[in-house]
Amino acid sequence: MDITNNNPIAVSLLTVTEYLPIFLFSFVGGALANRLNPKWIMLVGDILSGISVVVIMILVSAGVWQAVFLAMLVSVRVTQLSLPSSLVMFKKFLPVF
Repeated sequence: MDITNNNPIAVSLLTVTEYLPIFLFSFVGGALANRLNPKWIMLVGDILSGISVVVIMILVSAGVWQAVFLAMLVSVRVTQLSLPSSLVMFKKFLPVF
């Protein structure tokens, strides 16, 4: 908010980029977690998350503050793909009470 001088459009876009992929990719992440190897999905998700953090840090240090939108979009997508896989892993290795 400091960088955009409290621009309401920028704040609203950040909220949209945070929540819209949750609704769109939650079904895909659940289906992939049930069909593919959950360890592989979690590993790929962590690798993509790490790469995105490095790219975002480079962009922000270069003065491209719009990289915040990219960071939010990548983070939410990766989370929606790897979170169902971690839940499958919990169910697989922890007893149900």
